[in-house]
Amino acid sequence: MLVALSDLHIADGSTSINIDPTAFTNLLEPEIRIAIQEKEATDLHIVLLGDIFDLVRTSYWAASVPKKEDRPWNGTLDPITAMNTNTVAIDKQFNDVLDRIVATPSAQALLSMLRNLSVDGKQTTVTYVVGNHDRVFNNFPSLQTKVRNLLPSINLTFKNAFKDSTYSVLARHGHEWDEVCHGLRFANEVMNPNRSLQRFDDATYKVMAIGEAITAELMAGFIYTIETVFTKKGWTSPEDLQFLRGLRDINNLRPMTAIFIWLRWFTRNQKPQYLPPLTDALIEALNTLLETTLAQRWDDLDKPILPGYIWGDITDQFEAARNDLVDGGLEKIEQTMEILLQAKKIVDFFKKQKDDLVEGAKEEFKSFAQHDGIQHVVYGHTHEARHDFFSGDLGGSVQMYINTGTYLPFIQLCLDEKNFATAHRMTMAFFYNNNEDVSNRKGNGPTVEIWNGVRRKFYK
Repeated sequence: MLVALSDLHIADGSTSINIDPTAFTNLLEPEIRIAIQEKEATDLHIVLLGDIFDLVRTSYWAASVPKKEDRPWNGTLDPITAMNTNTVAIDKQFNDVLDRIVATPSAQALLSMLRNLSVDGKQTTVTYVVGNHDRVFNNFPSLQTKVRNLLPSINLTFKNAFKDSTYSVLARHGHEWDEVCHGLRFANEVMNPNRSLQRFDDATYKVMAIGEAITAELMAGFIYTIETVFTKKGWTSPEDLQFLRGLRDINNLRPMTAIFIWLRWFTRNQKPQYLPPLTDALIEALNTLLETTLAQRWDDLDKPILPGYIWGDITDQFEAARNDLVDGGLEKIEQTMEILLQAKKIVDFFKKQKDDLVEGAKEEFKSFAQHDGIQHVVYGHTHEARHDFFSGDLGGSVQMYINTGTYLPFIQLCLDEKNFATAHRMTMAFFYNNNEDVSNRKGNGPTVEIWNGVRRKFYK
């Protein structure tokens, strides 16, 4: 039996809110046990499909590494990895963050679940497919060793992709098709033009992308700065703390560039006194991001012929957003975002509103997957659970794309393009081999079950 899940984003809790531990103890673990019994599983293989431990969603660098040139995306960048060449220091920094993560109740609940699950006492196999928020597992073996030591009874491997014809599955995190989160073009065109890396080369997965700096310096840096300001001002009432806690939801926005319009929406009916320090904190975070060596080098990428927005690449977008904030605060940026939304509609019309990961899965099937008996291409990354069929035949074979979504709250822009709504997501994908799930089955396996749950409930 194969279980795939992704995008848990278990962080150290300094700038974001983790999944409640009961998601593992009361939901996922019992469901896996029931499936083992009912489907007469012969073994258990769990695929953690990336962004499981989030090593960049943290205040660690803002709070603990005051010299900005000492951070992973600053200083002299290695032309091979696009990371700070002081690898000893950077290795230690990420190990410090991982120590903080694994100490959280959510991480402990996940680790406990993995230790306790098995089929007939057999060793459970876990494949950790590395994503973009945990990409540094590819750079620093010490991080992999630390996790292995926490799961001594588990057959644990770290990979960039998982493929198994027994279950007819090819699985990746999916960020390979997201230029902001995958450094392929950046590596080939800017950092080392003499190389010709391919999308799925192991070396490509070691290249830092701008998305990591955005998460650490903009998203987390903003939360750290505004919380520090509130503490200094003595704004510690229950109402103040509720406002700060609500701000942490910024990490669960999709798409990421909706940060500015979401902030305007979120603050519209809040205390007026919150707006000046919030704007200042956001400008400071944007400045810190745009001053990173990585952002400055990223800006050397050629602009796309048909960009997704009026501005060119994402560094241009953030620079323009900062200028709007300086000129007129969140009200000015709201006006700009309304223009951009209309522009994006025009661009999407010409691009036929293609989903990059769906298109990526289609490419996978075209290139090689179908020749290896693969019927299911599985990604995560977008946080939006879905499935699509590219083809099917009378014998029951398919070409199917599955996205395993997330267990985090999912915040998205409403269709009115003025407001936002939140729902908790719970996604599980189960695959059974030819010797499992045989009761009342016509023909041979593999078989698939996908559970996509949505819960609209606000928690204390």
